[in-house]
Amino acid sequence: AEIEKKKTEIVSSEQQIEQLNKDINLIQKHIDMMQSKVSDELTMKNKSSKLINLESKLESRIKKIEKEVAFYEEHDSCPTCKQGIEQSFRTEQITNLGQTKGQVRTALSDLSTQIEKTNERIVEIQKILKNITSHNNEIVKHNSTITAVNNYIGKIQKEIEELSNKKDNLEEENQKLKEPREQLK
Repeated sequence: AEIEKKKTEIVSSEQQIEQLNKDINLIQKHIDMMQSKVSDELTMKNKSSKLINLESKLESRIKKIEKEVAFYEEHDSCPTCKQGIEQSFRTEQITNLGQTKGQVRTALSDLSTQIEKTNERIVEIQKILKNITSHNNEIVKHNSTITAVNNYIGKIQKEIEELSNKKDNLEEENQKLKEPREQLK
């Protein structure tokens, strides 16, 4: 009866392991699906870096244009060679620089939108990666449980073996006891 009880425990433990393995496979499928959603992680990080670099260059370009405009607004002669700068030329330069500055500002605005979208995607990727880590931790826990259950099964199998040996020994002892009785008859 004791041996049968322990064999039932083993069957139950093996079913638990089977269920854990099914869960692990399901979790792994989720991980694979999520990883396909973050395959652009490196591309997005590189894009973000390039966009930020370009943004910096455009901001520098605007500052340079503003300095040139200020120069034409403040000077009617060249400070270096002392030659006069005609008003019509200064006005034309200020107008052209203003148009260029407008174009650069528009480009900068478009760039800001792209940077925002790229950063949103990076945040989304980070959330998915956090989920992947969480799922991987679940797999580790399940594998630990499987190891523990396998150890438990091994322990029960030893106990069954010991009980079987005791039973065999008892039967041998009973047989030895019966033999002298038989001889006494």
